[in-house]
Amino acid sequence: MNILVIDLTKDTHYLAISYNNKKHYFSFHNEERDKKNDWIEKINKIKDEIPDFSFENLDSAAYAAGPGSYTGARLAYTFLDTIKLVTNCDFYAFSNLSALKWNNDSMTPVIKGNKNDYFYKVNEKEMYCKSPKEIPENHGFISYSSEIPELNNVKQLEESEIASNILEMMLENVGNALESNYPNYIKELDYKKIDG
Repeated sequence: MNILVIDLTKDTHYLAISYNNKKHYFSFHNEERDKKNDWIEKINKIKDEIPDFSFENLDSAAYAAGPGSYTGARLAYTFLDTIKLVTNCDFYAFSNLSALKWNNDSMTPVIKGNKNDYFYKVNEKEMYCKSPKEIPENHGFISYSSEIPELNNVKQLEESEIASNILEMMLENVGNALESNYPNYIKELDYKKIDG
């Protein structure tokens, strides 16, 4: 199966691709805000490693839908929705919490938000809270490397593993995907109107 997975929910962007029965992993980091989402750079890097890569040959695609950078999740959704319009390639949204928990069933996945928000998953329900003390401990936690030093007994994964775990989830069963392809808003977004 030819599958493209996109994770734009962190400052570094990650892609995982299964193409012609071979897996490929890419990372992209750019400090310049206006160049962060340079798809020409991403596509050129893919083509350098996979010369015969074509979006038309994809069987399906997926993206990390959050929690994380919701702007990144929206950009990934829009990109894959455009690819679907052009190629009819179906795509799926996956929770970052489910991707963290992949093959770590007894652990509680936790992601720290930009503010004092903590997102976690317990009993297949995704939640958020304002303090790590509110997170029920099962048999330990799993999170990104050194993201939540205030919790004990944390297994640490690299940020890049979200994309690779989603690829493995796709290869096993798209039934692991979220019910909706839209970004994974666990809490209501709080936008403030700026008077001009």
